[in-house]
Amino acid sequence: MPNRINIEIARAFFELQKELPLVIRSYGMTKSYIVRETGIPRTTFDRKIREKKFTADEMIKICEVINR
Repeated sequence: MPNRINIEIARAFFELQKELPLVIRSYGMTKSYIVRETGIPRTTFDRKIREKKFTADEMIKICEVINR
């Protein structure tokens, strides 16, 4: 029988999306900067912030920009 999937990872991913505007501000960044550096179109970024529906690849790009 395979190991169970750690549901906490999925919860943490959702929480990060929920808190993303606060996280961006807490690092002294703006949404405009994140949009420019990730290449995610502004309208798409705003919609995904509102709906909390970033893909894993998009969240990785965002985290890489924040962690530079």
